[in-house]
This record gives sequence, C-alpha cells and structure tokens, in this order.
Amino acid sequence: MISLNLPGYKTTVFPVIVKPGDVPIRKEVKLEKAFGFIKLKIRPTAIVSFSDQSKVLTPNTPAALDAPMLKPIEIQVGTHSVTIKNEELNVLRTLTITIKDGKTTIIDWEIKGNSDPEEYIEEDAGR
Repeated sequence: MISLNLPGYKTTVFPVIVKPGDVPIRKEVKLEKAFGFIKLKIRPTAIVSFSDQSKVLTPNTPAALDAPMLKPIEIQVGTHSVTIKNEELNVLRTLTITIKDGKTTIIDWEIKGNSDPEEYIEEDAGR
C-alpha cells in the first residue's frame, strides 16, 4: 500500500504490487482537495483578509451584513495568515491559523484595549 499525504489534500491510499524484476510503473492518482471552515466572531466589524487573497470580507460585503458573526467560510486545509483590520480603533492584527479537514476554526475577538483574539476548533464541522 502506498499512502500519499500532501498538505491541502485528503490522504490517498492505493495498493501497489511489485514483484522482483518488474519494470518501474506509473500510476496516475487524482488528489482530492481537503477543506475545513473558519467562523469569524469579531466585534465591532473589521476588514478580514486571508494570505492567499481568496477571501476578503469587509463590513460592506454581503456576507458581512450579518456581522459580527458570519456563517462559516469554506477554506482549504493548511496554514493561513488572517489579517484583521479596524481603522477606527487603529487595529491591525495578523494571525497564523491552521485549518483542519472537516473542522471549523473559530476566531472570537471583541476588539478593545490590548485584548487578543481567541482561536479554537469546533469538534464537528457544523455549519
């Protein structure tokens, strides 16, 4: 058995039988991207952007109209930088988070003083 475990993809396992004297073989494998979720609970509203620029949420985007608590956002598993910006409060904070397959990572932050955001993972991917 060969197991491929690449960052950002689901683990793929497949059988390979090699006998003495066999010539090298090639096997095409289709990898499936793995996704988790991020849920933002930021008060007051802020501009939130991700390192790969795949998502940028501002207080004026349709998804942010229900801010401060947005529905979970699907994002590929792996390590991401998340930047939270609130110009009125002079706050600019970049967090490094790890998204896990099928899990929801929550960023919970009431911006005030020198408070730090809380990051935790929901045990299920309840959306």
